[in-house]
Amino acid sequence: MYSYKQSPEHAIRLLGPRTIFGDLYRVFFFAGVYFILFCVYWFVGGRVGMAAMSSVAGTMASLWLGMPSRMPISSHRDRAIAETYLSSKSYRRNGNEWTPALARPLYFDSQKVQVHDNEVRGPVITLRRLRGLFDAA
Repeated sequence: MYSYKQSPEHAIRLLGPRTIFGDLYRVFFFAGVYFILFCVYWFVGGRVGMAAMSSVAGTMASLWLGMPSRMPISSHRDRAIAETYLSSKSYRRNGNEWTPALARPLYFDSQKVQVHDNEVRGPVITLRRLRGLFDAA
């Protein structure tokens, strides 16, 4: 059943584990952050330790919303809307994909957005914004 926020023609689906774990920089970054925060919690404890656990909860949203996903598009109008949106934001076109306008070490592979004829691939948060634009048009 689809809610008003997720129409069947623009349903967002996560990509498989091979793609998710293929972005080693992202995997090791979050694993390292969680390891450091757990060590702070374990060895320091007290208020600092509780702050570390709060930080873990805070990074969960970033972990989830940055997951690589795909969303089908049905027309060239949707493709044009996606490319217009990405060009108006801080993205650079690199062939068939759009990359954040940052130095390479400052973004994950999962933050790249690829616009194809029948689907858009990118992080969940970007696809949600695009879905809102598609449904509004």
